[in-house]
Amino acid sequence: MLMGFPAIPFLLCDFCLIFEETSTGEVLRVRGALPGGDVAVAQFRRQTGPKGSWRAFSLVAEGGATA
Repeated sequence: MLMGFPAIPFLLCDFCLIFEETSTGEVLRVRGALPGGDVAVAQFRRQTGPKGSWRAFSLVAEGGATA
């Protein structure tokens, strides 16, 4: 499910369900479900525009596999 990242930008709105959001300074960490049921953690730097349109700079499948 995580194939193509980062060639295909991952947006915050790409999560089907968000389980947890934590913010540390300028970084937002989000743990959620992807289409198909995989769970991943994405990190976003604060950006302009609607929060759902923010692009991730890191996307990691739960369990540690980096995409």
